[in-house]
Amino acid sequence: MLPSSAIHVVQDSAEQMRVICPPNYFLGILWILASAVLFVILKLVAPREWKVPVLVAGLCLLVASVILTSHEEAVLSKTEDTLKMDQRMAFYHTRQTLPLHSIQQAAVGTNEGNTHMLFFVTSSGQDISMDIGYMPRDGYYSSALAINNFLAGSTSGGASAGVPQRPAIPDWAKKGEAKLAEQTKKYEDRIAQQKPNP
Repeated sequence: MLPSSAIHVVQDSAEQMRVICPPNYFLGILWILASAVLFVILKLVAPREWKVPVLVAGLCLLVASVILTSHEEAVLSKTEDTLKMDQRMAFYHTRQTLPLHSIQQAAVGTNEGNTHMLFFVTSSGQDISMDIGYMPRDGYYSSALAINNFLAGSTSGGASAGVPQRPAIPDWAKKGEAKLAEQTKKYEDRIAQQKPNP
């Protein structure tokens, strides 16, 4: 059983939330299998040839290693008033820190290839995406909802009252936004039904 590749919340407290986007294990394993299959096929076609089968298999394994070492983490801290983004992809590593009060909400959209992506919408109109390579995976909507619930209680701003109106999102994101809004309403209705009558 492969570990989950879904974007998910690993820490959710009153002051801090951690969201991770793990490697796409399924896709990485497929590339490893492809390297083995291509090696065998090339050896059957040319039994005495070694360079080409080894080169092709090596390239496939290189792609697999990049996929299996790629992950991203977002840490939202109300105490520090920061959103820290940490992205790793093989030898590539980037870090980005933003003020938490500048984050208006998390949203889900689709890129030009119709692949979903989770992103943070800032008060400046900048969209910070969280999904390495925009690979298909689960957990977008549940993570966005959890992040928005966390921001709604932020003492430093975020999605609370007094924040300027959220800027218009790109057209490609509207489809995801509609679904997130629908799921958010269902969640709020369910919570309302669970409250005891006065």
